[in-house]
Amino acid sequence: IYTLSLHDALPILFTTISVSIFSWIQTKRYDELKIIYGVSADELADFKKQIKALTIEKDISDAVSQSEKSISREHKYWFSKEI
Repeated sequence: IYTLSLHDALPILFTTISVSIFSWIQTKRYDELKIIYGVSADELADFKKQIKALTIEKDISDAVSQSEKSISREHKYWFSKEI
């Protein structure tokens, strides 16, 4: 029978707590990105409907430009979270 001494248990305890904290942080990050990606997907779906309804080339061009800005904004946010 092996019993853990305090000397043996501290590294295990430290590792367990560290992994738990890291996992919790990653879960929070996932939830935040899930919300942001959902908003972006909704915006793009709205742009798609808007573009399909347009017939004037200038209006279509403006709508495409707006949708590209939306994608760019989401990309900048994602990139800032990676750094």
